[in-house]
Amino acid sequence: MTSKKLLIFPLFFVTLLVSNSCVSKVDKDEFHQTCENSDRLIVKRYDLGTDSSVVRNLHDVVWTNTITDSKRIGKINHLFSSVKDGGYCCCMKTHYTMTFYKNNTELGVYSVDTTEIKDKIVLYGKSYQTSYIVELKDLHAIISDK
Repeated sequence: MTSKKLLIFPLFFVTLLVSNSCVSKVDKDEFHQTCENSDRLIVKRYDLGTDSSVVRNLHDVVWTNTITDSKRIGKINHLFSSVKDGGYCCCMKTHYTMTFYKNNTELGVYSVDTTEIKDKIVLYGKSYQTSYIVELKDLHAIISDK
């Protein structure tokens, strides 16, 4: 066997192993799994004041709503079930946070910007690497439902 053939076989084998280990077997991303697994959601609204340079002020909570009703949790799951991850988002403001829980264990915290896109919200992760866009009126109808 020539040295080229000896080199190609191990490279092919390593490529095959790496490609098999990189295939994602998870159909849903972390956010969708968090939504589906939660049994409680706490939504908080924050006052950012009039200074346009303020993007986050988690100390001035002006409204809180705890959602434990399985029907409303189901509506939130349904709202976000078809939304795809929009990837990295930059320069968002935190008008709301949505904290998901399961049996009193925090599953995840996501921030919500309500001004970046007219009539829509951008829900994004802590690292700004994930973002989801939905209609503001649709989310508002669920979180303010009594």
